Amino acid sequence: MPHLLAVITGVRGHPCDLMERHASVGTISWIDGSHPATPAEAVSMLHSYLTAAGVERLYAASRTTVASLSIRAGLTVWCMNGMFRWQDELGRTVTHSADDPEGAARQLCGLAQPLRAAA
Repeated sequence: MPHLLAVITGVRGHPCDLMERHASVGTISWIDGSHPATPAEAVSMLHSYLTAAGVERLYAASRTTVASLSIRAGLTVWCMNGMFRWQDELGRTVTHSADDPEGAARQLCGLAQPLRAAA
């Protein structure tokens, strides 16, 4: 079954590559004005974008003011105070607005991909 992005764009290839190739100035969430109201909603939207891109084995958890998404060993995204936070492969903290889960998914797709290829 083809990935959703391949169906929409008509371009074949790995879904993460499609997200990068078809990134525009604004993202769908930016254009249609949909913004997550809570950290749990932001993580849920991020989960949906990553799943659509073919990232598997995602585990989400949430409380009132914080939510998290485990993507792989060593890569967990935290959402609080309107920001996603995670550490890149060099251990540097990366932040991204929780109002743009699609953009965060594009960044995270590259970090999830090497382990997917090795599995």
